[in-house]
Amino acid sequence: MLKSQLISGEWLSPNFTSGNFRKTGITPHYMAGYLTAKQCCAIFANPARRASSNYTIGYDGEIWLCVPEEHRSWCTGSYENDIKNVTIECANLKDSSLTSATWESLVNLCVDICKRNGFKLNYTGDKRGNLTKHRWYQDTDCPGAWLNSRFEQLANEVNSKLNIIPTNPTKD
Repeated sequence: MLKSQLISGEWLSPNFTSGNFRKTGITPHYMAGYLTAKQCCAIFANPARRASSNYTIGYDGEIWLCVPEEHRSWCTGSYENDIKNVTIECANLKDSSLTSATWESLVNLCVDICKRNGFKLNYTGDKRGNLTKHRWYQDTDCPGAWLNSRFEQLANEVNSKLNIIPTNPTKD
């Protein structure tokens, strides 16, 4: 089972497609709620929900595993995106912003995923990059206004921690 050592717990979801998919990107989401990582995993544990993510990050920064990385989570509505990207649900405040603890855990989890899978984040502002948005695949507000406006920042912070000089990404 492929998973980050940064997790505090796991509550595996039955909502996934089994496989041995090589991950080459990341798709961060927002929960549209102020939840703990465990509470979000509990939602994904319901088979009737027919949704999941690889990881959840609570408002306190705690990280839980829902679907091991080698499997496809049912997260973006895109088979192609979900087989190649690790999906991460993040708790948020009412204005869609993330707490500093959630943001820090998101950055650190992305660094860990990139290191273990041998890639850097490339945000291009469209589907050509490997840092993708849920809204590009379904009619949704996800990842929310706050996180949506910080994808370039996320890529730069992660790549900085990977000791990679940021490129000039295209903004959306």
